[in-house]
Amino acid sequence: MAIVSSDLGSDAPAAQQLLSLTNDLRDPYPWLGNSFLMAQGPALLQMDEQGRVHELYRLTGELAAGGNWLHEPRPLRQKWTP
Repeated sequence: MAIVSSDLGSDAPAAQQLLSLTNDLRDPYPWLGNSFLMAQGPALLQMDEQGRVHELYRLTGELAAGGNWLHEPRPLRQKWTP
């Protein structure tokens, strides 16, 4: 997981701020300022801009026992109606 600055261009190594060296984090979603929601196996995580991780939710019961993973974490939002 990395944050990439567009100031230097996305291909410049100096433009990358690595937050995590693991390759098992998936589907990052920007959330609450400088933090991200992401999936890691059966867990829903929040990572801040320093790379600190907090587990928000984990599959349990039959879902966890069956080897299921979480995918594409997104916050729930109320549907807008005019």
